[in-house]
Amino acid sequence: MENIKLKGELSNSMYDVVNEMLHYMSDKQKYKSNDMIKLITAISQGKYRYITKDDEYRDQVELLSDYFKKEHNHLLINFILMKNMLANKDYEIINQIIKNTDTRENLTYLLEKEDYDELLTLMESNKKVFLAFAKTYERYSKGMC
Repeated sequence: MENIKLKGELSNSMYDVVNEMLHYMSDKQKYKSNDMIKLITAISQGKYRYITKDDEYRDQVELLSDYFKKEHNHLLINFILMKNMLANKDYEIINQIIKNTDTRENLTYLLEKEDYDELLTLMESNKKVFLAFAKTYERYSKGMC
């Protein structure tokens, strides 16, 4: 049932503010390689102070994150990363970062099956999977908004 609810959230434009904020921060701070990953990691740890207050991004992202956690028991930033990974399945990055064959095969299976709840659970429990999703986001989010 949770997978169906999460699938419905994929088309919810309410969460686009997170992408907008990440792109705004990247432009404003002139992010270099891995800077976006550092911000994404901070947000996943609940450290919203790194988000600018310009355009009320910090408040919006914090409120949406709280709502998403309450509704789906997952982190909103991870949902955004998952959504990007589903659109840009970058197996090169996955293979570079995730050396454990079982984890890599499980991730590949879940991506192909589009099991959103299990993908989020795996990402939240495995730092290497999280990093693969964050690096994929950094690579493919340039110029989007």
